Amino acid sequence: MKKTPLIILFFCLMQQYVVRAQSLQNMSLEECEAVFLKNNLLLLAQQYNISAKQALIIQARSYPNPTFNADFNVYDPNNKKYFHIDSSGQKSFQVQQLILLGGKHKTEIEIAKQNKVLAESEFAELLRNLKVKLHYSFYSINSEKTVIENYDKQLQILDTIISTYKIQTDKGNLPLKDIVRLKSVFIKISGSRSELFYEFSEQQKQLKLMLQTNVDVNPQVNEASFNNYLDLKSLGDLQTLAISNRRDLKIADESAIIAALVMKRQKRETIPDIAVNSSYDQRGGAFRNQINAGITLPVPVFNTNRGNIKAAEFDKKAMDL
Repeated sequence: MKKTPLIILFFCLMQQYVVRAQSLQNMSLEECEAVFLKNNLLLLAQQYNISAKQALIIQARSYPNPTFNADFNVYDPNNKKYFHIDSSGQKSFQVQQLILLGGKHKTEIEIAKQNKVLAESEFAELLRNLKVKLHYSFYSINSEKTVIENYDKQLQILDTIISTYKIQTDKGNLPLKDIVRLKSVFIKISGSRSELFYEFSEQQKQLKLMLQTNVDVNPQVNEASFNNYLDLKSLGDLQTLAISNRRDLKIADESAIIAALVMKRQKRETIPDIAVNSSYDQRGGAFRNQINAGITLPVPVFNTNRGNIKAAEFDKKAMDL
């Protein structure tokens, strides 16, 4: 007997399902999370960001290096000698150290530490969002797979009924409208299955991207774990969980702390730093083998850092909104 288009369509759908089933990898949610934490590139990048912020704390703790200056005679016109730097010649040395005043060094360390805390909160927020996507894709695939299997069973039953009706219709025992109605139901269910299968495939792509794998996942759902999502909580408990677990709220608070520290640092920039120095001059000073000491202090006349202070104040107000 010649196969009808509906039978061909049904076998195409079944072949599509069989081919996909042969390349599935059985994984529980816990196994998916383990692979996700190991392979996800976004998480790895954010972890490197935390390490970079830790390195900046080490850098912030470092104090400015002293500077050393040496001056040697190149040509002595009186004695017509090059590099006259012995006991009868000329040379001088100077060492200078910048001293930060007003607590600037301490504030820089506080900002670096707070930036690391912020990076850790951003990592936790990224992890939370990605886990939500992971869980959604995992359970969506599981539920859609079950519905697709039910569609396939319905289509198989309908195909058998349509074949039986066709035999009876050809014999004249049943009206043609009955088989037309059954074929319409078959096509409608096939269309619904195709739409669901497209969503199923998209969720598989999303899950494979997060797991960095090329193999489709066949979810193995633990009933006890699934029941946790069905546990109803009171509004008060939900609010408490939201406040304690929403890292985006903590990120906002930590960003406000950083803005306050930056404003504090900009205000302290108005306090001049001093540089202390000590020098030795063999013959160029008022005395032979002269040893000097001195300080360098900038005078805040033209630049009082007002613009940076105002900008920091506006940033802090924006964070406090």
